[in-house]
Amino acid sequence: MKTGQGYLSGNYVIAANQQSIADPAKHAAITDYILREYRSWQWIASHPEEWATRSAQILGMPREVFLAQYRPRAARACCNRWTTQR
Repeated sequence: MKTGQGYLSGNYVIAANQQSIADPAKHAAITDYILREYRSWQWIASHPEEWATRSAQILGMPREVFLAQYRPRAARACCNRWTTQR
């Protein structure tokens, strides 16, 4: 087993079909999900050590695995192109 480093960009598409977007309840749920996802990445970006420690505890893996996973992402300035509008 090996990592996706060098193969995966870290840029992933979040998509929804037009019917779901047109439905007010589904639209609200999609918006909520995207905002939660965004906020979680922002929290990780501002608390990488704490994120690595908690993730290691939850998954029973070495903390360094998570820090190594974070470092390339931090070098790309994760999430800085987005703005918080809500």
